[in-house]
Amino acid sequence: MYLRMIATVLTVLSLSGCQQPSTGLSNIPLPPDARASLGSIEVIVSQFQLPIFASSMPAQGTNLASGIASGLNTGLLKERVELVNKALATFDYADDSLKATQQAFARVDTARLRVSPTALRSNKPMFEILKASSADAVLLFNVHYTLSSDRALQFVGILALIPKSEALRKFRPDPTARIEDDYVIFRTQKSLTLYFSGADVPERVRSEFDKAASELAAWAATEANALLK
Repeated sequence: MYLRMIATVLTVLSLSGCQQPSTGLSNIPLPPDARASLGSIEVIVSQFQLPIFASSMPAQGTNLASGIASGLNTGLLKERVELVNKALATFDYADDSLKATQQAFARVDTARLRVSPTALRSNKPMFEILKASSADAVLLFNVHYTLSSDRALQFVGILALIPKSEALRKFRPDPTARIEDDYVIFRTQKSLTLYFSGADVPERVRSEFDKAASELAAWAATEANALLK
């Protein structure tokens, strides 16, 4: 269990592979007055490649026929989860997400938006990275993924803006709070559902994850660029 004082940051970072198809995080609009104080932004890709879990399991039926169908669906879903997890072990989704983000952000205001050259793979170095960043704010980008049925992969891209400069820190919900729940001054998210077959072929699974990384990175770049306008 994460400590409460780092709950928001680590919640954003640890969503990959968690069980719920939605993040449970609310969107936070950027305070209008904060826009004028936005200077440079460092984009950090946070991608934990954790084993995937089924986001929902069929409920037991109320009669024999539906009970048999429910058990069959449950078995198929568990089998697909195992296949996807085996495929995930054959490639590095953190690197794929970083590459897609670098390509997407190269087409926006790179004078003020800079993508960190490495993907954050665990929560341990987070505060060192935040402290070391010379930007006015750090924009965390994470992709959370789940398997919701035997043919559907669900992805959620999450952007969270963490102020670094004093000019931006005053826009936190509580500028004096030490709790990270009151630290993020902007958060938004986008969901994406992909349907595929052939989960027993690692290359097919990777192509779907790469497709999601590219599409959500393009969305993230558009959202980030809009912050500066």
